[in-house]
Amino acid sequence: MFHDLRRTLSTHVNEMHSAELSIAVEHVLDHVVGTAVSRIYNVSDHHIGKRDALIAWNAAVCAIVGAEHHIEASNVQKLRAA
Repeated sequence: MFHDLRRTLSTHVNEMHSAELSIAVEHVLDHVVGTAVSRIYNVSDHHIGKRDALIAWNAAVCAIVGAEHHIEASNVQKLRAA
């Protein structure tokens, strides 16, 4: 079932959005992206792209189930900057 959710996320976000989010979905799924050389030089954790992909997925799921679009849960605390 877990891989069905991963496949559904990947399929729907890729159908709805740009190639940029397509790459972000691969990072969300923890897939290897890019060449070995590019991975050596680019050590970004891609958190902004992953966030955007998950926000898009949240909106799609909310639309499917007819729920309101909520980004932040009430039990999540924001981290303070160091």
